[in-house]
Amino acid sequence: MKKVGVVEWVELYHGNFTVLEDRHKVKEYGIKSLDDIDAFIKEKTDKELFMSGSNLVMRFKLQTDDRKGRSGAFVYVRKSAPMREAVKKYCEENGVDSAKVKLKFDGDWISLNATPEECDLEGDECIDVIVTG
Repeated sequence: MKKVGVVEWVELYHGNFTVLEDRHKVKEYGIKSLDDIDAFIKEKTDKELFMSGSNLVMRFKLQTDDRKGRSGAFVYVRKSAPMREAVKKYCEENGVDSAKVKLKFDGDWISLNATPEECDLEGDECIDVIVTG
């Protein structure tokens, strides 16, 4: 079963995809008790949550100095997610193999299995990306 995150909106449809708006009553749409109603849910991304002021998500700048044209990238991760999620997002954006990436902050290695809270990170820190091999 997939865990549902924070929902941005839900759209309900009836019949030939008539959008059901919450300001109308069910009988105004002519819905009968056995009619089908379709629902579509859009989940907010971590970046959208952060930008909306959510305290569930932190932003970090992951930066490297490996001189291979990779740039720093802001990544958005949930406080409860392991730092491996930040690495995954960085690697997808920069075309790097995540198995070759380690993180360092203020001279200390960061466990990729630890959450930002477990690493005493507060958000908006610059974290060094070390690409091995």
